[in-house]
Amino acid sequence: MKFIAVGLVAILIVAGSAVFLLAGDDDENQLPKNEDGRLMIFGNATNDDYLDEDDLELIESIAKGSVQWDKTKNPYADANHDGDVNFADVEFVKRLIARESMDIWYVDGDNKVQQIHYPLKTIAIVGTQQMIAAQAMGILDKVAGVSGTPLVFDNVLHKTLSTRPSISNSPTKIDITMYSNVAQTVPGGIDAVLCAASGLTSQQEACDQAGITLVRMDSSTLKGEIRTFLTFGYLMQNEKRSHDLAQFIDAFNADMNKKLDTIPDDKRITSLVLSSNTKSFMGGLVCSNTRAFSERVNLVGTHNNITNADLGNDEKKMIAEGDVWHLSAKYQSDVVVDMVTGFGYNTTAEDFAKFWERIFEAPEFSMTKMSAYPNGFAVISRDIPGPVMMGYYAEFFYPEVFGEGYGDKVHQAWCDRFFEDLGPDFDASKQIILCTYDDVKDLLKK
Repeated sequence: MKFIAVGLVAILIVAGSAVFLLAGDDDENQLPKNEDGRLMIFGNATNDDYLDEDDLELIESIAKGSVQWDKTKNPYADANHDGDVNFADVEFVKRLIARESMDIWYVDGDNKVQQIHYPLKTIAIVGTQQMIAAQAMGILDKVAGVSGTPLVFDNVLHKTLSTRPSISNSPTKIDITMYSNVAQTVPGGIDAVLCAASGLTSQQEACDQAGITLVRMDSSTLKGEIRTFLTFGYLMQNEKRSHDLAQFIDAFNADMNKKLDTIPDDKRITSLVLSSNTKSFMGGLVCSNTRAFSERVNLVGTHNNITNADLGNDEKKMIAEGDVWHLSAKYQSDVVVDMVTGFGYNTTAEDFAKFWERIFEAPEFSMTKMSAYPNGFAVISRDIPGPVMMGYYAEFFYPEVFGEGYGDKVHQAWCDRFFEDLGPDFDASKQIILCTYDDVKDLLKK
């Protein structure tokens, strides 16, 4: 088995206390080398997180005929994406390894093959999750414009991005005129716009006509998050930081799974996942266990038995005013987690309390009649990194295993390493990221 040193970002978080393992050469401080194709760049023949001499060696062996090309196992061996692996791919990969400026091929967040000119030097961003990814990748100095206006920004987390010119007044769209005005101020122009998977599809034709290159990346799941860091990080020539991010997440997962392995299957809790918006006046969307919002809850050792069939052959179903279908036995669980868009690092306990009253305590949605209410209910900001979210889930779901403060410890470790914009005095424990009934009960109207 191949191993890779986890380096300076390796973490081990022990229940009840924070222990961070720094660099070491012994096997205990190493993780198995990942070969799941997370770096989705054509030329990454070995499917690991690096584009290097190992890829060149494999492609040369395939070109010589000493190794048969397995298209399923090593799809990225076809570096120039012409349908064959030959000595043209060998020369192509040599240029990739030399990090020459060139047109290359990659797979985007929609699992579509795309061609782009490498490297990207200046970008714009559409979407909160993509802003978080850019913050973590340390590429804020390469961001020329962002969607939305300063009023919609988390002014704690995105204090730098909130000063960038707007390319639209909407947080999820591009205004072609505003974008063009910003691009004209950038020497060399803007190379690409980073957006969500399936994002801006209604504007694709307009973007093509305006010469705007869209790079769609999926940060809605943990797997997608790692792929975004590695693939987009490569496109931005920011590989060292991207590898640090992937290794941090791998180390976190290893630690979390080691703890979860101590919990027998019959002792694992059941979960129900909701998704909401801070501006919504509906009772939230119940999510099936295959929806992206459910992935991180599922990974933290819970049983979520809600299928698409339960929700009318859809991944989600709204709890509307007067509905009681969610009170049936099928939807009762040990915990109910509501992932809310619009909460962030500037959210107060009073903000959470207002949401709690408007949704959970509102008689028209009957949430208080669910078996998990109130102590099994929690609200969490959707707009945070995946490992941080999972750290708070782990503490809430299994406090006896992960210990008090586990979420804050993961959060602090992440911010210290990857969210430099927050400053050296940032204290994760002073934030409310996952809000429970105990956090708001004294603020709720009696």
